[in-house]
Amino acid sequence: MAQFTDLSDGLAFFAGLFALALGFAELRVRGFYLELLSEWEHAPGLRFLTGVVFVLGGAAIYLVNPWQVGDPLAMFATALGGAVVAAGLAFVAVGERMMALGRRLVGVRGRGWAYALVAGGVVLIVASFTRLI
Repeated sequence: MAQFTDLSDGLAFFAGLFALALGFAELRVRGFYLELLSEWEHAPGLRFLTGVVFVLGGAAIYLVNPWQVGDPLAMFATALGGAVVAAGLAFVAVGERMMALGRRLVGVRGRGWAYALVAGGVVLIVASFTRLI
């Protein structure tokens, strides 16, 4: 098992794995993103639970990971935690509108977003491993 020198490396690694999985899900099943957004749009309970998980998870990332000005990966991790908290609050407050906007943004270009997620996931994983070596 890899030994991460700090929390930023571990967060980058697992965020990269998640981005890869999410990207491959759309590449494997066309329309996956649109179906996911539609389910969130029409299920207030699911939006609420997702918002709670986002707020708690994002707050944990934000509070545990220190902001280190000389470390871009640590700065990214802290900013990611704050963004996840903001997304969780938006899920609860204006979730149906957010999902409708998401469906318009994804549209029929789900494959493009999927390739972007796969590329971003690879970048995050490589960034985490280059700091481990």
